Amino acid sequence: MVDPDRRPDRDTRWWMYCQPHIRALREVMYSANANKEVEILLQKCVSLYMATINYNSSLDDEKIYIALTGGFVTSMEASFMWIGGWRPTTALLLVYSLMGVQLEDEIRNFGYGIRDTTNTSAVLSHRQLENLTNVQKSTRNVEKKLSKKLAHLQMLISDQDVLAAVMQVDSSTSRSGSKANPDIRTVLKPRMSRLKKLLIQADQLRLHTLHQLFLVLTPVQVARCAIASFELAFMMRELGNSAHCRNLQTAVPSSSNTFTSQSQGDFDVQSSRTLPSRLDTGPSCSTKDSGTSVEECSVDD
Repeated sequence: MVDPDRRPDRDTRWWMYCQPHIRALREVMYSANANKEVEILLQKCVSLYMATINYNSSLDDEKIYIALTGGFVTSMEASFMWIGGWRPTTALLLVYSLMGVQLEDEIRNFGYGIRDTTNTSAVLSHRQLENLTNVQKSTRNVEKKLSKKLAHLQMLISDQDVLAAVMQVDSSTSRSGSKANPDIRTVLKPRMSRLKKLLIQADQLRLHTLHQLFLVLTPVQVARCAIASFELAFMMRELGNSAHCRNLQTAVPSSSNTFTSQSQGDFDVQSSRTLPSRLDTGPSCSTKDSGTSVEECSVDD
């Protein structure tokens, strides 16, 4: 179990602790009691993820940049981050992509006479497709609002208050030779506080998106998505740790991860069965049914 009070590092990310549960999911997928066994294993994975969210919310304001800029991930992983983690709409795309790939395999097997495709978990019902579409639209709307907030906060780094504090640092340095100036920290403190609030809101949206997927999909379908997302995360980590990426990084300062946050927000964004009782993800959003709008997530300043 991830200890939320312990600083995570590159080799102890929450999903790495999910590895034995993912392995177990593969083994129970086709058992007679698959749904029940799958739910237990998924609950363990969610608990690990909740520990990471709790860790983020417990960070001091002045340290929030560590979580936002991917300080515990490889440069490859950081390149695809959104406000300190995975982009919620990516999870929905993963569902569509995975079900499409699996359905093609099922159809091919059916053509070969290997198995019947009736009641396969690779098939999404019409109701499921409708619900996923609704979740995708509402999630995208909140995602855009948070991206705009991030872009606005990023621009505030060059406002008059910050520049005045920087000028003071430059002036005092030329006189005394000392770079110590608490004024710049005082000016940045409210900005860091707003960044932390933004990260918490992004984590809430990620959690709410997972909650909605548990409402819409069957446990076995969720398990397939969990396995695919683990493989994707593991592949990105391995690519980031590869010799090729390390060689590329020799020409780039290690602190360059900080600048990947620039791609996490766009100020002018272009349009581009009740499981909660069995799997409590605890989002601070209303989840009365599978059609609930994620707009109910709070994104106020």
